[in-house]
Amino acid sequence: MITVLIGGACAIFNIKANALLTGAFLVVEVAVLALIAWLGFSHPHQSAEILTAPVMLDAQGNLAPVSLPLIVAMVGVALFSYNGYGAAVYMA
Repeated sequence: MITVLIGGACAIFNIKANALLTGAFLVVEVAVLALIAWLGFSHPHQSAEILTAPVMLDAQGNLAPVSLPLIVAMVGVALFSYNGYGAAVYMA
């Protein structure tokens, strides 16, 4: 009998309950993303100059400017690191 009542309740709520639950989780997700963004932008550890003048450590441990060809060469590595290697394995 309990199963029938639960099934009837689900049928009454139909899509509305699912949409409300999805909306509630979406609100929570956006709130957490906003919190993470606020925490990141309110406590910077580097200046915005890192975006216009990128640097890396050289062999002696000093900061040296990064050349444009090196940045272009590392784009592929960064994309594979972000997206995973699945597509490369399928194409091989």
